[in-house]
Amino acid sequence: APTSKYNFSMSGGTEINKYFISVGYIDQQSLYKTNTHWMKRGNFRLSQSSTIKSIGLRTNVQLDGYIQTVQQPSSTNAPYNYGDPYYYVFSHLTNASPMTRTLNKYGLLLYGGNGDNALAETSEDAGYGKRKNTTLNGKVGFEWDVPHVSGLMLKATASYRTWMWHEKIWTKDPKRYDGETETPTKINEPKLSVQDNNGYDYTLQGFVTYDRTFGKHSVSALGGYECSYSFGNSLWGSRQNYVFTVDQLNSGASASQKNSGT
Repeated sequence: APTSKYNFSMSGGTEINKYFISVGYIDQQSLYKTNTHWMKRGNFRLSQSSTIKSIGLRTNVQLDGYIQTVQQPSSTNAPYNYGDPYYYVFSHLTNASPMTRTLNKYGLLLYGGNGDNALAETSEDAGYGKRKNTTLNGKVGFEWDVPHVSGLMLKATASYRTWMWHEKIWTKDPKRYDGETETPTKINEPKLSVQDNNGYDYTLQGFVTYDRTFGKHSVSALGGYECSYSFGNSLWGSRQNYVFTVDQLNSGASASQKNSGT
């Protein structure tokens, strides 16, 4: 697929204070002529490390994250499939006869057969599934060679991640026609589902090490502690049987509404 990538990075500093900055952007278009499947992603990374030689202390801080949006077509015969977006379309192409028509004599999308039609499934008039992911990671840490106690080092790190993703699936069939008519056949009514997920997790670690040699004898010891925690919640809702092609939850039939969450 046609892809554009942009990246900028910068690093510098001194022997005791160093930094790194990076930002990037990817625009990946589709294998389909209609460009109904695409991905856009922006990311950044910041890091900084310092050393205080007089007391044997080294510190580091890191922060990175990204925002990614992916969209693909979604229709009855080729529904949204985030993990394998080309599965239905390519399987329909593989299983179809080379003589299978996709357009009728008027140049309109043909229904025919079992309804599989790759041109219809990738049409701009079909529905879509879109997911937007946002993730932010942070980490801080230090190592300290304790003064006046040769061989003793303290080390600690703390990491934190927060994330969220929003997914909207508008399953809609484009207009399709029989072979000898310009009048659309009856198609399934659109349906919509929306889901939001978010959460966070963190990990804390601490270590004490002692490593010292006295003549022919060596003494080493290690003590550590770690704890971690994670949390997440989600909310999902859907409606079906849309009379009007308005991709909003409150436009669907209220009798078909469903919801769940944590």
